[in-house]
Amino acid sequence: MIKTTRDQFNIWLHGIEDIDFEFKWASANFDSSRGSILDYCAAIANGNGGKLILGVQEKPREVKGTTYAQGTHPKLSHKIWEAIRLHVDVEEFFYDGKRTLIFHIPKHPPATRIKSGGKSDKFMYPIRQGESLAEMGDQKTREILNENNPDFTADIVPSLSLNDLSFSAIEILNKKWARESQRTDYLSFDAEKTLRNLGLRTDAGITYAALLLVGKAEAIRKHLPDAEIIFEWRNTPKQTHYEFR
Repeated sequence: MIKTTRDQFNIWLHGIEDIDFEFKWASANFDSSRGSILDYCAAIANGNGGKLILGVQEKPREVKGTTYAQGTHPKLSHKIWEAIRLHVDVEEFFYDGKRTLIFHIPKHPPATRIKSGGKSDKFMYPIRQGESLAEMGDQKTREILNENNPDFTADIVPSLSLNDLSFSAIEILNKKWARESQRTDYLSFDAEKTLRNLGLRTDAGITYAALLLVGKAEAIRKHLPDAEIIFEWRNTPKQTHYEFR
């Protein structure tokens, strides 16, 4: 059983809410039109795994406490397992006398998508998109199903730092992401939050994908001296084969 310390909780409380973390007040209940417990567990698992913490107001960030599943929270892990076949530890944690629930959600097994077992038909294979939920698209589906095939772009580049990245390129990437997702709030994200929400930066470091997308020319020459750019043309975004290359 996972036991969270107050110091660790404080780090989460004052950290960045990203695709691996979700805070919800859920004063007495949680399931709503925005998504259920199962939707959020599946979505976070379909990313890198992370935490869902109930009893914390999002804006401004403040511990309010929750009565959700009070007295029955030990049964939640089994219910989640029965619904989506994912082992999620559910921890009751008191902060200054206020009760919170911490869902410790593992990453999905390799090459396996987690299907939500929620009562609504809103999401089948949910993912986090910024701070919201969305249905998994074709690209993310291919990424997960191909996970048994090595993808070096997800690896961490040794000794690569933010100074090796172009902030003007990150800004362009952010604008394209906001436009594609139709989310103007993404435009307020700083470089750190953009990289983390797109999975280009983790606690372990910065990925080769980030280097290729927004790295400075000298950093690319140093870490990928044999890199080349290949342009391909497709008639539709969902098309896998190309017409010209």
